[in-house]
Amino acid sequence: MAGLAGRPARDPGSAAADGGRGRADGDEPGLFVVLFVVFVAERLGGGAAEVGLLRGVQAVGGLLGGLLVGVLARKLAPGRLLGVAVLSFGVVAALGWNGPYVTTAMVFYVAAFVVVGVPGVIAGAGMMSVLQLHTADEVRGRVIATFVSLSDGGQALGMVLAGVLTPVLGLSVLLNAQAALYLAAGVLVLATVDARPLLSRRAR
Repeated sequence: MAGLAGRPARDPGSAAADGGRGRADGDEPGLFVVLFVVFVAERLGGGAAEVGLLRGVQAVGGLLGGLLVGVLARKLAPGRLLGVAVLSFGVVAALGWNGPYVTTAMVFYVAAFVVVGVPGVIAGAGMMSVLQLHTADEVRGRVIATFVSLSDGGQALGMVLAGVLTPVLGLSVLLNAQAALYLAAGVLVLATVDARPLLSRRAR
C-alpha cells in the first residue's frame, strides 16, 4: 500500500527491526508494573527473587518473539499481526492472573511469563508497523514520537492508579480488568483492520 504522501510505506519487517525491538517491557502499562509485584508477593508467596525470576523469563519470551516477528510479518497484514498478538497477550494474562486458584507452583508461572513475552514483542512491532503504514512520510516521526510520549505518560498514570485503586477494587479485579482490556482491544483490531497481505494492498 502506498503511503499517504504517495511514496511506498515501509515494510513491516523493518518496523519490527527498529520499532518493536527492546520494547517488551516498555510497552507494559504502569498499572501492571506495580500490581505484578503485589501479585507475586500476595498470591504466589514469593519475594524479590521470584519477582526478578519472572521478569527475567519474560525477557526470554521477548527474545523468542523477536525471532518470530520477522516470519509472521511476512505472512500477516500488520494490523492482523497486532490484533492476534494483543488477543494472545490477553488470553495468557487472564490464565496467569487466575492461576493461583489452581496452583501456585512457580514452574507454571515461569512458563506463563515466558509465553507472555512472545506476543508482547510482536504487538509492539505490529503497532509500529501500523503507525508507519498509515502515516504520511512528512509527519511520521512526529506521530511516532507522540505515540511513545503518550505511552510513557500512560505508564506513569497507571502506577498512580495502581496505588489508588488497589485498596478500593482489589488486586484480582484490576488484574482481570487489564486482561479484559487486552482481549477487547485484540478483538476490536481484528474486526476493523485491513486483513489483506501487504503486497496485495500495494498493487492497488
